[in-house]
Amino acid sequence: MALSVALSTIEGRFYNERGTKIVEEAITLRARRITREELHQIVWQKPMTRLAEEFGISGNGLAKVCDRLNVPYPPRGYWAKKEAGKPVVAFKLPPRLNRAMAGWFEFARKTLDAAEANVTTFCDHASQLAQAESPVECIRLQTEFVKSSMASMQKQLMDMMRAGKEVAD
Repeated sequence: MALSVALSTIEGRFYNERGTKIVEEAITLRARRITREELHQIVWQKPMTRLAEEFGISGNGLAKVCDRLNVPYPPRGYWAKKEAGKPVVAFKLPPRLNRAMAGWFEFARKTLDAAEANVTTFCDHASQLAQAESPVECIRLQTEFVKSSMASMQKQLMDMMRAGKEVAD
């Protein structure tokens, strides 16, 4: 899989809605196909924001392309450290993940996200119980928590089953 950068040449005069000339210039861009290996090399040569401008996409968009292709890119602060003469580490290009493996990694990530959400909810509930002023309020809070937890777990189970089925397909 390669990153296709579809670029073209634009020449001419550009006008606003009133017909006033804004710009007269030629912008020459080239169409180019980049392999995973080439992408890995160039993201370690220039900051992502500058590369993204050259490709005509956002830095976040370029990061997403790298993530999809399993291409590591410099972390935040990498270029500042390098410029300051501090030691920096460039990550090697890992082997390409096949679609099934990538799907299972995504499935595991979603499962962990759901577990983290459950822990956060539980901690919030414990905090509310600690502030309850009467046994009746504690029972009410417990009942609400159990109902909302059951609904949340059913939704998470359905999402996980759907994601597992997508991975298997």
